[in-house]
Amino acid sequence: LLTKGERNGGEKTRKYYFIEPELQFWFIIVLIIAVSVEGIFVGYGISRLFSISSQWQNPGVPMVFFKTLLLVLAFIIGVNFIIGTYLSHKLAGPIFRLKSEFLQIQEGELSNIVQLRPGDLLKDTLDKFNETVQVLNKLVNQDRDLVKQSLAQIDQCQEIISKKPTERDLEEIKEKFLNIRNCLTMINSHFKASANFDMKEENQGK
Repeated sequence: LLTKGERNGGEKTRKYYFIEPELQFWFIIVLIIAVSVEGIFVGYGISRLFSISSQWQNPGVPMVFFKTLLLVLAFIIGVNFIIGTYLSHKLAGPIFRLKSEFLQIQEGELSNIVQLRPGDLLKDTLDKFNETVQVLNKLVNQDRDLVKQSLAQIDQCQEIISKKPTERDLEEIKEKFLNIRNCLTMINSHFKASANFDMKEENQGK
């Protein structure tokens, strides 16, 4: 959430830090566990290094010291690499699927639903995305039905005109044109689009 008028160096600031509590708390718990395990191992490594440094005058002790230090560093790097790979994989999969589906939507494809694998993150986000696609699909189909109704009534008007229409036929044609007009005004009426959207994008890119 962004506060109105609040800016920090020209950028909008967030009012709340916990926007997706379930996702954020999960990350926090994983980081706390990782840092705790690393802290215990680092504490053991430091105590081991102090014990070794007290015997520095003995031959071979410097090598043991540096081997222990490298072991501590290798453990920290390895744990962080594994956790980073695991977390990024759980995020990268859903994000990749979303990007792919957005490209499909740009091409007019509204029939796909994003399926998550067990354990993937961003489930709520993808559920909302699927709901949005379903709503768009429904609205587009409604517009198609309105177009079909309009075309059918136009065909009926053409058929009446081709048979030397009477006064009553002309009234019927007038009524059909009013129905066509109502259908056309309803098409895309549920979408709020900006006529200057392209211009806004160009200005933001400058």
